[in-house]
Amino acid sequence: MTVQYELEFCDATSIIGNNNTLTRGTTNYKANAATNKLCFPGNNANTAAEIGGSTFVVEVTTALTAAMSAVVYLATHSTNTLTSGNNLVSVNIAANEAAGTIHRAPVPVGTKRAAYLGVVVVGSGNIAAGNVNAFLTADKGLLTD
Repeated sequence: MTVQYELEFCDATSIIGNNNTLTRGTTNYKANAATNKLCFPGNNANTAAEIGGSTFVVEVTTALTAAMSAVVYLATHSTNTLTSGNNLVSVNIAANEAAGTIHRAPVPVGTKRAAYLGVVVVGSGNIAAGNVNAFLTADKGLLTD
């Protein structure tokens, strides 16, 4: 599987927080929007903003604290304040999910991103432990190393 580096938002990134909404891995596409052509199945026009047809993948790398859970959103906005932007797709992470657990969410064809794209995590409580990988891929999230 190939992951374009601008589309990896978290690499074993902490999602620790006390009922907080956390922004992680925000990517600014505005600076080089003309050259950032994203090649996804739904992107027939090869436009820089089209992310439809891709797959949002979240992998648990460290289990969440017992009794805590989180929702991980792929979010976009015209500024880097993703918590005020649009949530495109999401995955749910349950408490104590084992490291290596993988969640996938298809991004509907026709979905476009704004200038900024990244991850917003909403925890159910005081998450004292928990890390994730999160990225977009064109291959339906089939992970092979």
